[in-house]
Amino acid sequence: MQKGLYTFLEGYSWPGNIRQLENALERAIVLEEGEELTSDAFAIDSNQSPIEINVGATLKEASDAFRQSFISNTLKSTNGNRTQAAKILDVQRSYLSRLIKELGIS
Repeated sequence: MQKGLYTFLEGYSWPGNIRQLENALERAIVLEEGEELTSDAFAIDSNQSPIEINVGATLKEASDAFRQSFISNTLKSTNGNRTQAAKILDVQRSYLSRLIKELGIS
């Protein structure tokens, strides 16, 4: 494991909690080309700012904002591959496609 990787991972807020961390680790292990796990294998930005939610927002609006950000980041990490993103998110590809349409994710 690359020196500093633990600090890199610790610096990320993990909005998807332990499940997101597990998925990120699995993906990094699969995609890592070298013998050492490095931060380059993780499609995360440790400087990423938290999702801004207005206090006056409804629960649905807040939930949609989170899901939109979470799904967008996952798609970004898979270079837009919906099949891989669905696997990481542990949902059916058809459900992911429906969410992408509902949430207006491009």
